[in-house]
Amino acid sequence: YDPYQYPVPERVLQKGNSGNDVRFVQAWLKRMGCYRLHVTGYFGDLTEYYVKWFQRAYGLPETGIFDRKCLAYMLAIISHM
Repeated sequence: YDPYQYPVPERVLQKGNSGNDVRFVQAWLKRMGCYRLHVTGYFGDLTEYYVKWFQRAYGLPETGIFDRKCLAYMLAIISHM
C-alpha cells in the first residue's frame, strides 16, 4: 500500500462509506502502526474501531467518525513523518 496514492477526504467518513478517501484513512492508520488490516476502501466495524483508537490516542472525542478535526490531526502527523 502507498498512502500517498489516495485523495485527502473532502467529506466526513463513517461506517458504511466506501471509496478512495476511506483508503486514505486506512492507509495512513496502517502507516502509523495502528491499523493491521488490508486497505479495502470500506468503512466497516474494524475501521470504526481503529478510528476510535486514533481519536483516543490524540485526545479527540471517540465517535468513530472521521471528521474534519480527525483529518487535521492526521495531516499534522503526516507532515512530520
